[in-house]
Amino acid sequence: SASQAHINDAVARAAAEGAGERLYPLDAQALARTEPTVVLTQDLCAVCAPGGAAATAACSSVPGARVVSTSPSTLAEVARSFEEIAEALGVPDRGAVLRREFDERVAAVADAVDRAGALRGSTPSVLLLEWLDPPFDGGHWTPEMLELASGTQPALQPRPGAKSSARGWDEVEEADPDCVLVACCGFGTERNT
Repeated sequence: SASQAHINDAVARAAAEGAGERLYPLDAQALARTEPTVVLTQDLCAVCAPGGAAATAACSSVPGARVVSTSPSTLAEVARSFEEIAEALGVPDRGAVLRREFDERVAAVADAVDRAGALRGSTPSVLLLEWLDPPFDGGHWTPEMLELASGTQPALQPRPGAKSSARGWDEVEEADPDCVLVACCGFGTERNT
């Protein structure tokens, strides 16, 4: 398997050459054979999956296919996307239920952290890295999740909703977090440890 530095270099090269969509080519003929009515994708991150433009192009010869692309960057937008997707699938009630359950779980975490913080008197500073070579902070909704889970503003994280950013190890050292979480994007537990 390729090193993180090698993967980062290849993705950066593809993006610089305008070949980001080639990271995940879609087989339009195979897609047409499945006769989809709805194709879900995202436009949040070109490294994560094909975007809406690629899916729309691949579905151009599929009668009745609707491409639904979401790009949630905050927890509130993630919750809204449940309803957006459920609406597209013709089950809006399920989306409303899922959103309500999500909001309730987020509120329960915040309450539990508040209670624990009151008992402890302080909370640790936390840094989440979603890539190590080079180090990338966790963007989008990650800062909100860390703040909810720790009760403090995360160390060295962008503002909620912002994209993740490459950082230098000197910045990580200077932030001096009490806890560093490693959750490399696209890697499972085995590759993250």
